[in-house]
Amino acid sequence: MPFSYNIEPDGLAVVVGTGEGDRQAWLATIFKLMSDQRFWQHMPILMDFTALTSAPPPIYVSALADDVQGLLRGNRIAVIATLPAVLALTNQVSLLTGERISAFQSLVEGRDWLRKPTAEK
Repeated sequence: MPFSYNIEPDGLAVVVGTGEGDRQAWLATIFKLMSDQRFWQHMPILMDFTALTSAPPPIYVSALADDVQGLLRGNRIAVIATLPAVLALTNQVSLLTGERISAFQSLVEGRDWLRKPTAEK
């Protein structure tokens, strides 16, 4: 599966994407994460998409925003990506869902942002 997840001992959920950025595969992984007994409602989530080779088409922006709003409404999400298309898609989803989602090109920056008490960059 191109997406997997891990819950770190400090309470950070890490979703890793490799290969093609398929929305259905991402959703399947999010459902698995949410059903994990260690997952809690406001758990911060780091999505490491640095190994993705493509992003979902821009037509999915609204659907992805709906997914985030419906499934992860209380979670702060840092998306780490290097592909311009993934960064652009994340920024568009962020505009539709609020400042609790942000895109970064560095894992360190994303982790630091998630540790801050507010969603400020």
